Amino acid sequence: MKIKNLFFGMLAFAGMLAVASCSQDDFVGGETAGDYVDATFTVSTADGISTRATIGNGTKANKVACTIYDANGKEMDLYQIVDVNADKTATYKVRLAKGQEYTAVFFAYNNEGNYYNVDDLTNIQVIIDNLNCNDEKRDAFTGVRPISAAETMNTIVSEPIVLKRPLAQLNLGIDKDELVAAEKAGIVIEKSKIKVSNVYNAFNALTSTVVGNATAVEFAMNAIPAEALEVDLNNNGEIEEDEKFTYLAMNYLLVGDLNSEKTLTDVEFVWEAVDGKTNVPSTNFPNVRTQRNYRTNILGKLITNPATFNLVIDERFDGNKQYDVEDGDIQYATVEDNTSLQATIDAAEEGTTIIKFTGDIDGTTTRSAAALANITIVQKEGVNLVFDGCGYSFNGVININGNARSNGAETLTFRNINFKSEASDFTFISAPSKVDGKYNYSHNVTIEDCTFEANQTVGAASLTGTYNFVMRNCKATNMHSILQLQSCDNKALVDNVETVDCKSGVSFGNTAYPTLKNSTINAKEYGVRADGDASRGNLVIENTTVNAIKPVIVRKMTTESYNVKLDNAKLVATGLYHVAFTNGSDDAAYVVPTGNYTIEGADNYNVYPRD
Repeated sequence: MKIKNLFFGMLAFAGMLAVASCSQDDFVGGETAGDYVDATFTVSTADGISTRATIGNGTKANKVACTIYDANGKEMDLYQIVDVNADKTATYKVRLAKGQEYTAVFFAYNNEGNYYNVDDLTNIQVIIDNLNCNDEKRDAFTGVRPISAAETMNTIVSEPIVLKRPLAQLNLGIDKDELVAAEKAGIVIEKSKIKVSNVYNAFNALTSTVVGNATAVEFAMNAIPAEALEVDLNNNGEIEEDEKFTYLAMNYLLVGDLNSEKTLTDVEFVWEAVDGKTNVPSTNFPNVRTQRNYRTNILGKLITNPATFNLVIDERFDGNKQYDVEDGDIQYATVEDNTSLQATIDAAEEGTTIIKFTGDIDGTTTRSAAALANITIVQKEGVNLVFDGCGYSFNGVININGNARSNGAETLTFRNINFKSEASDFTFISAPSKVDGKYNYSHNVTIEDCTFEANQTVGAASLTGTYNFVMRNCKATNMHSILQLQSCDNKALVDNVETVDCKSGVSFGNTAYPTLKNSTINAKEYGVRADGDASRGNLVIENTTVNAIKPVIVRKMTTESYNVKLDNAKLVATGLYHVAFTNGSDDAAYVVPTGNYTIEGADNYNVYPRD
């Protein structure tokens, strides 16, 4: 345990750990005296959590670990663990030196089961020796309060400080129909356990960040919660009868830093019935989205048909929603080959369907592109599709048909797929200009967290006439290019991509306001290419390194106005020019442009033609 420095006396800290809003009486410290000053801080947990349930209502914390750090991050000798009173308040008293900057740090928790080691609030350890499933007492809250040097010149009475969970809550539940069906099958579940991936076992309350590396954690078999799992499916602020589910599992996970948007975790679930029956081999839910201070609810036929379930992200722990498309019910499907993949695409109905790979999908054993798996996606009104490769590979062609709809709002997402092939002369993801003589208009396409590997005759993605396109967190190795866009309207964003040993990098042909940022492009010919024959294009390259013979080239430069903006861009040219505006093509001798162009941020680069 830490030794408290009694000389430093009294900083008053009143902690409201109740969930509902209530009036608070400020604790008044002593008078400012000599070189020291008293201060009063009030904390409370975030409102908005239903008080009708005991799980997640924030009332299990019975201790608060408190300490003070100086401006250099050094801990003062003021560490205390204080009790939470019956009225859910706590008082932390110290005295601070005048004219100094500090940060007050708090961690509220339950100490009955030895859940956390809080000796060091910059390295709070999750005790995993007795990590039981379905234990509400693992709930915890944290917060900090910066204290300026000016504040310490007088007695401090602060505004309330809101403590929030550094944890995500993960729930599994079934509805009444599934409960009845299970009971008819002789299954009455009594206990459960789960194993989760990509979670952490240590937390820094000072910086509100996770510590160490993500790992897999197993919550041991334990009795399931007796109360109902309440999920406001229609977001009307009321819990109706059909929004009450039976818990199968509930756990708190340490998944990310303060500003992290999501963490994908694989969930392995095992239940045990009153007669000792289990679902071994276990039920698995890959790539479940979790986020700190949010609830993720896996709901559905988790006993009789565990392949059928919905994922509902519930913001009841926090007032700010982070998920748009996936905020409501989500239909899941699993596919094992190109035949089942095509059938699932064709059968998808209105709403969001996430299609998960259960293995590698490979339509060929030859190197002929004609023999590849050939998948067609027709974008139907109101049908959002997410293709989640779950880290498996895909060897084939995906054709996107926008269905000639130039204002479609539905989305199409590819994620976590390793595109890999030994075939030649094709493109993995393709959206042509026309389908059956009609303009295609593919739309709202996102490619994220994917890898591409083949040979330099193979393209990663090529879309013509699309709108609202995003590619992020992708890598291409030994490819023709990572992206070819042509005649694309609206948003065209490429963020955090990398090319390694590729022939070319990214092509923005006649694309409206294309942006490439936070990326590394290594290519043998051009790095970034754009077309200068239409005035709707203005290229931005931001926080990006481009290494190529022609790092940036704007071909067909005939329009009256085209702008290239280099913002913290590092261009490495193995040829003569870093940036070229040419009236010719990118693979021929440069031709003086007839149009007008401007360039920003190129003072240290060779530009053709240079004024």
